Amino acid sequence: MVPALLLTFAALLYRLLFILAGAPVDWANFSPLASLFLCSGLFFSAKRAVLLPALGLLVSDVLINAHFHAALLDIRMLPGYFCFGVIFLLGTWLRHHHVKRLIPVLLAAVSSSILFYLVTNTIDWYFDTPIPLSVPLYAKTFAGWLQALTVGHPGFPPTYLFLRNTLLSDLLFTSLFVLTQALLRPQRASSDLPGHFTHPTV
Repeated sequence: MVPALLLTFAALLYRLLFILAGAPVDWANFSPLASLFLCSGLFFSAKRAVLLPALGLLVSDVLINAHFHAALLDIRMLPGYFCFGVIFLLGTWLRHHHVKRLIPVLLAAVSSSILFYLVTNTIDWYFDTPIPLSVPLYAKTFAGWLQALTVGHPGFPPTYLFLRNTLLSDLLFTSLFVLTQALLRPQRASSDLPGHFTHPTV
């Protein structure tokens, strides 16, 4: 569980440093969280492995909300938590099917990015509210849904920027996690002579 603890602490620290840096818009949604959930399911066999990233997510959300003087716990946090749960299950599915090569895992990371983007922005579109920001509501039409998925609210960064950053960060951090496991978890290849170990192919 030591690697899981280190990864969780790193993700928590990253989120807090991002907020303390002023949450630059150009880096919005550039986060290791989705990769952390995906790789926890992929590399850690203990079911309780999900508790560590989940705890890190909750603690960092509470600290961030406190920093912005918002409610510490908000129902709007649930869609993101749902997505991270699905991403963890995707990681466990890959592990059960012995899929740990780099390309399939990166495709899973891309799928995770798209899932998070579609679910959270669709929820924002359907349950749009002018509180706490005074913004015009999305029209409950297909055009309004497309607006939520692309340009977002006028005067705010376009939502496609968040998708770009999510994709880049998921690919980067997932690659780093897979590489770390390849370096730290040498396995015996079936074709090797006794006593010889090799790193798993990624």
